Amino acid sequence: MEARAGILAKFVEELQRIGQSEAFESEVETIAAAVEVVGGYIRAAARWPDYNSFHEALGVLREEYREFEEEVFKKKQSRKLLRAEAVDIAVVCLRVMTELTTREQVAAEEAKD
Repeated sequence: MEARAGILAKFVEELQRIGQSEAFESEVETIAAAVEVVGGYIRAAARWPDYNSFHEALGVLREEYREFEEEVFKKKQSRKLLRAEAVDIAVVCLRVMTELTTREQVAAEEAKD
């Protein structure tokens, strides 16, 4: 849990740094999307435990991708649903990235002992 808090703290620091740059104005939508993904990540982490394996994560990612794909192939697409599925895909990817970092840290700590 500490590793996750550290990662989120780095994210907030990066947002603050970006907010002070001239590029910020042109990237407001990108930053808003990133904040939406991080919010989804926090909700997912609170609701579900870490993946048991990266095979499980891949299964979840495939499910989210298929839901996105299904919406893409509809005659009348819903931008709201497309965005929601895109966020879900990004949340899964962020969880995998975070778990990789966490597991690497745990492995490094175990190797020291």
